[in-house]
Amino acid sequence: MISTQVNKKILWVFSIVVFFLFPVLLTLYGTMSYLEEVEQESRNKAISQQEQILLRLRKNEETHEYLSVLLAKIHYFLINRSYKKLDFALADLHKRFPGMVKLYLVDSDGEVRKELSEPNAPEYLLKKLHYCVFQPTNEMLLANRKLFQSFIGSEVMIEHLWKANSARIVPSSSGNERRWFFFRISERGAVFAHIKEVENWSDLAMKDRIRSYLQRKGHPYFQIGITPIGSTMPSAPVSTALVNHQKKSRNSFQFENMLVYVARLKSSSLLWIAFSRKKYEVTHNLQNLIYVLSIVIFLLLSYVSAKFNFNGAKIFFSIKWRLIALFFYASLLPLLIIFSVVWKYLAKEYDFSKTRCFETAEQILRNIDLSFPLLRISLQKEIYEHTSFLNYNYLKDTKKTENLLKNLANKLTADKIYLFDAKGNTVYAVSGVENLLPPDMENPRENIVDRSTTKAIAEVSSAIIGKLNLDESNFKMLNSIETLSVVTGINLLHSFAKAIGRLEEFKVGSDVSWIMFSTIKDDSNKITHMLVFFWDKHQLEKTYLEYFLKRKNKLSGNVKIIAADTEYLSASASANIIESTSKSESSGYFFSRNLSKKANSFIPWIDIWQTTINRILYDSSHTYFFTGIKPKEIKYYYLLALQNDHPVRKRISSLKKYLFAFAFGCIIISVFIGKLLSEKLLKPIDNLGSGVKAIENKNFRFKVPVIESDELGTLTEMFNSMLGNLEEVNLARKVQKQLFPDSPLKLGKYCVNGKSLSATELGGDYFDYFSYKDRYLFAVIGDVTGHGVPAALVMAMAKAVVNERLFSGDTLTEIIPILNATLLRNLKKKILMTATFFSIDTLNDEILYYNCGHPFPFLRKSDGSLQMIENAGLIMGLREKFPLFPKKVSLEKGDRIILYTDGMVESFPPVSSLSNFDVFQDYLATRPILNSEKACDDYINNHPHVLSLQPLPDDFSILQIEKTE
Repeated sequence: MISTQVNKKILWVFSIVVFFLFPVLLTLYGTMSYLEEVEQESRNKAISQQEQILLRLRKNEETHEYLSVLLAKIHYFLINRSYKKLDFALADLHKRFPGMVKLYLVDSDGEVRKELSEPNAPEYLLKKLHYCVFQPTNEMLLANRKLFQSFIGSEVMIEHLWKANSARIVPSSSGNERRWFFFRISERGAVFAHIKEVENWSDLAMKDRIRSYLQRKGHPYFQIGITPIGSTMPSAPVSTALVNHQKKSRNSFQFENMLVYVARLKSSSLLWIAFSRKKYEVTHNLQNLIYVLSIVIFLLLSYVSAKFNFNGAKIFFSIKWRLIALFFYASLLPLLIIFSVVWKYLAKEYDFSKTRCFETAEQILRNIDLSFPLLRISLQKEIYEHTSFLNYNYLKDTKKTENLLKNLANKLTADKIYLFDAKGNTVYAVSGVENLLPPDMENPRENIVDRSTTKAIAEVSSAIIGKLNLDESNFKMLNSIETLSVVTGINLLHSFAKAIGRLEEFKVGSDVSWIMFSTIKDDSNKITHMLVFFWDKHQLEKTYLEYFLKRKNKLSGNVKIIAADTEYLSASASANIIESTSKSESSGYFFSRNLSKKANSFIPWIDIWQTTINRILYDSSHTYFFTGIKPKEIKYYYLLALQNDHPVRKRISSLKKYLFAFAFGCIIISVFIGKLLSEKLLKPIDNLGSGVKAIENKNFRFKVPVIESDELGTLTEMFNSMLGNLEEVNLARKVQKQLFPDSPLKLGKYCVNGKSLSATELGGDYFDYFSYKDRYLFAVIGDVTGHGVPAALVMAMAKAVVNERLFSGDTLTEIIPILNATLLRNLKKKILMTATFFSIDTLNDEILYYNCGHPFPFLRKSDGSLQMIENAGLIMGLREKFPLFPKKVSLEKGDRIILYTDGMVESFPPVSSLSNFDVFQDYLATRPILNSEKACDDYINNHPHVLSLQPLPDDFSILQIEKTE
């Protein structure tokens, strides 16, 4: 009684684990996975927000760049006469950077604003400097170089002032002090400043920006700071994040209560921002609530189950509804597992799709960049096609020549096309597109560098023509060439000579141009003119990108491409941009107007990291994949790509809908099937129960009533037929046993014995052995496909054919084909048979071995070693032509041949790296060497599957031939 109660409690514990705890845990796991996904997305948004904040802070992170921006604002207030803002800006500058900046402000008349400038300002010098910058030739600026450099600094090149409205900050050392000089000059006023470097100079700008940002946007949920390497670390966990950043080169770290993002500045200091968990955590309280609800539900279900199992409470619903509930549970459990797996898969699929979008965008941007050099080849080809026919006679038609050059300038988007004669005189000079200039520049004039370049090109053209015509009088270097060569550090004659017939790149300082020379000859093959094509690379890149991005409109895909011009980025709020959007935008993919500005904010990362930047952008209710690269071929632009994640999320959302629909459908179907089966099964099962009782009572004449002609009806008829045939099956089993030899056979030096166990009432294995003329010993073992009565009949037929033909005097070579033909003719390939035959001449010790698709026998030597006897052969009952390949075998005293059917081999459990035959061979080797009377019993009775007392998967048969003398 006590044992029964214990077993009942164990069963109850097992049932609540399977039916209650496991589903609750799966549901809890799936819910937590979903909440983790939500929190991960919230965390990603927080990391993106941290990046955005640090990017804003890092703009112009170097102190001299930051001061340049502040001084440019002072110049803006000065020329627009915003004097209140100007006073406030000056006071704020001196307060934030005390004693570091000495300012000199000049109005539109060149007069120094004494109340706003440093005392003892050199008024005459500043007025003259302001006046000289705006002279048409700038010759006075060069003539007073030493005077101006005494104020600016000896290390500053006076040529920096040549461009009107220029704004720069340049290094200017004074003794042991490190200084900077800032100037911004326009016709409406100028600002000059001397800036002295102080201690911790490299981090001053960042500290000031952090202080200003916290004053405007400070919040108790986040902190921002800057920590020089080697200085005292802040408190944990920020210090831990800084150490890990230096060790692992990671940026983002999450600790128990804080999310920290770290970035290394150009000064090698570490800039960090830390968010409290409360800022991005959205599910913590909900997770705790779900945990509590899960525990309550499990305890409630366990309590109800205990009431029914131990307190005698009656089950208030029938077996029908219990079956329905069981089917519901049977469908719900795998569904929960599927949900858990698929939900995780969908999250990974989103990440994979995101990575694929990043890779696709980068490939598009790289293709745009790599296509740019092809433009040089295209332009060079166009020039050759349109100028190859030009000669001296053609140039005589001035109007025709001028039209040709204008058309070429527009077609080739050239900045300028020059036609020089042999003396360096300009015959024609036409312009194509306008040069890019700063947006706030008024009435731009050609500066001295441009004029010097034009004059130098003319003189170099003259010198090259003289050199090619062997006229040394023209081959001379003039003043403009020497002047520009000093400024640029380039041998112009050598550089331009390479550009004859080829489009070459030409650099002057940071400016890059493309130039090509083409010669024009007269009838005597003497060069008379030089045609020069000139492109500003900055403008050429702009034209190329505008054209290329317009072509992108023809592409499908959710991509918005932006080319960001960063030449004036340091002095303006954002870069000038060129945009193009693919067809998908018109198909409904949303790109907000402010998105380009947000994308622009990532440009400093590209500049700092010098690599591809992939980020997530959040705008309103939309999410975007951002990819940015610094091109290798395109110099003046960064290439950016934006992709709305709507297509990816839409696909994931569709998969989720299909998943929910599939789950709902499975539950409905399972409930319906449970209801239907409960009605169909209960009555027939009751009737079959009565039939089982009849079998127990050996009342084989009992008949179970057939209710419907369905599967259960068929089962009932089969059950009735089984009752009627049970006695016949028992009788057939007895008859089959009598077909096997009942004792070992000894003839001369040889002894043979066998044993068989059937997996069913009637088996399909066959073995036999007998002697003939007191000299010949025959042994055969076979395996018929299948089990039961058909296999038993084929086995009996095979035995009858072998016995009848053998005792008629036929040899095995004759008997085996006859048996094959009999099986093929009567069974039509529906049932096949494998077999192994042995014929032994006991007087001459001649042994012949025939194999018909049967597993190869083993030869066990007297010392216990085993080896397989291999011989090819076809399965019987498969084809008419049946070739035989007899093989001679020799035995020594004590040797044994072991024949078996595949059931004994295939029933062994699999072992890694070993086949079942290897395992079976190892088993045979472990058995003792016994005589044939005992060996077969030993092999079968000690087989692992027989010892397990489980039903046999197939028939077991084994036969041993032993040479005793």
